[in-house]
Amino acid sequence: MRCSEFPYLGSIISNDNGGTDRDVAERIKKGRGAFGTVNTVWRSTAYSNNTKIRIFNTNVKSVVLCGCETWKLAKTIVHQLQVLVNRRIRRMLKIFWPVQISNQETVGES
Repeated sequence: MRCSEFPYLGSIISNDNGGTDRDVAERIKKGRGAFGTVNTVWRSTAYSNNTKIRIFNTNVKSVVLCGCETWKLAKTIVHQLQVLVNRRIRRMLKIFWPVQISNQETVGES
């Protein structure tokens, strides 16, 4: 019996394209879950924006990018990952859609 795809060390291996598209989708789903587990931190006013971004990088980005060395990168995959990061940071910092803000303001640099 042949298997078309299977998980191996947290990554999806498949016949088509090495499973990159499926693996990226699974990693994005896991990243959303990781983001949700620290919801109390995002809502708290006790933490500065810099601290929240550091927590985001260590707890969410690391989950999403685990195993990314094996991905066949394409513009669509990079775009999916950037959309996830942008949306989560905007939600975390309470920056809503019509508001435009520069990167320097987001990370607190002058």
